[in-house]
Amino acid sequence: MNQQLEKIYAMACVIRNSEGKILMLKRVATKKYIPNQWAVVGAAPLSSEDNPEKIAHREMVDEIGFDGQIEKRGEEIVMCLEENGETLEWHVFPFLASVDKAEVVLNAEHSEYQWMSVSEALALETSPIIRKIILNMTAIE
Repeated sequence: MNQQLEKIYAMACVIRNSEGKILMLKRVATKKYIPNQWAVVGAAPLSSEDNPEKIAHREMVDEIGFDGQIEKRGEEIVMCLEENGETLEWHVFPFLASVDKAEVVLNAEHSEYQWMSVSEALALETSPIIRKIILNMTAIE
């Protein structure tokens, strides 16, 4: 029997500074999705009425203390991943934002942050979907 997968709609925003480094945030152990791993600014779950770009701006302010300039909106990324013993179908709306500021003020969702190169970010312990988002949003056009 074919079981219907739960769909999770999300927004993810890769933030790049003036030196070309991207911001990675370490999620606290109590988070439901990708706990204690590195990620980008994001929000999940979203409802069908949500505007992902508005949420990207809101989440930048909420998660790092300031807003950035959206440079690019990527194609929706769909990936099935196992989370907490169940397989979820993720639908992520990715963005790339630029910022001039480097001093991040973390909220309670994250324990630390680092500005790093794309290759350094891809070497961190994180979810396959975060890697795909970083690769897609930082690819040279």
